Amino acid sequence: MVEIGLEIANPNIKAEETQNGYRLQAIESRTVVARFFRIVFALFGLAFLAAGVVVWVLPDDVFQGDPFSLKVIVTVATWLVFGPIVWFSFIAPTTNATEVDLEARVVHQITLNKRGEPIKQRSIPFDNVMGLDFVRNTSAVTENELPGYGQIYLRLSKNKGVSLIWGERRDLEAVLTKLRADITNT
Repeated sequence: MVEIGLEIANPNIKAEETQNGYRLQAIESRTVVARFFRIVFALFGLAFLAAGVVVWVLPDDVFQGDPFSLKVIVTVATWLVFGPIVWFSFIAPTTNATEVDLEARVVHQITLNKRGEPIKQRSIPFDNVMGLDFVRNTSAVTENELPGYGQIYLRLSKNKGVSLIWGERRDLEAVLTKLRADITNT
């Protein structure tokens, strides 16, 4: 076991030792507001999935051209767009973890199912890492930077990189310092 020596001010990031390094994982918000919005988002998606089925009870003269083809297109399109939204927000949410293997000198990006079992993994050798940065997130509505929230971004080349972990800046400062020391200085 490796002593990771990582002090995190706010317990929104879980850091645990592994056999050859450590694993970092952002802890999902379980507040009432977060649950409310997850349920509302899933119900919104379910409503559109239902609309894709309801289109079949509309009379044929509502549609221009071939009504059967248009109904099929509308149904398939709504199910292709809103099916994954419902699936990933309500039925099968996943989380991401970052595992740093100090012995093999590799960073593993792991996608976990809701039971914590790995679904897929991507490995990045330390030699391919060009730098680690804190990148602030921007609001999708206002396009302004969100002041205390962002992600640790692993640069692999000039135009290519990987997001490792998301969270509040005060939580990520210690993580970023530890990652820089382990990945770029070894």
